[in-house]
Amino acid sequence: MKITFEKLSNFSLIYIKLKESNVKVKTIQDTLCELLFDKDNKWIGINIFNESKCCDEFILPKVKRIGNINVQRTDEMVTILFNEMTNTYSKREELCNVDYNENEFLGIELILKGFNCNTEVIETFTIFR
Repeated sequence: MKITFEKLSNFSLIYIKLKESNVKVKTIQDTLCELLFDKDNKWIGINIFNESKCCDEFILPKVKRIGNINVQRTDEMVTILFNEMTNTYSKREELCNVDYNENEFLGIELILKGFNCNTEVIETFTIFR
């Protein structure tokens, strides 16, 4: 997994790449998600729901465990925890774009306004621009 994190004035552009793919990528736009934080405002994960503002309900593509990252799947959502040793203290609802191909979940794109959090947990696999 690799995260690209770019700050532009009051916006943060974040792309979470779960897997490389050489095949054509499809995107589900405006997917409901929740950013997960611990008690120290460290970003520790994300919930991605199988509901979109533009496509209503859909079935999320398959996603596998990625290195030390914990990936959980239910009928309603996929949860990706960057640090599974920390409990979720707060959540922030957002919209994201989900990239996938016929076989699996490939990545998540977030465009966030006013995103100020502690990025310590994700620093080892993040490129900051």
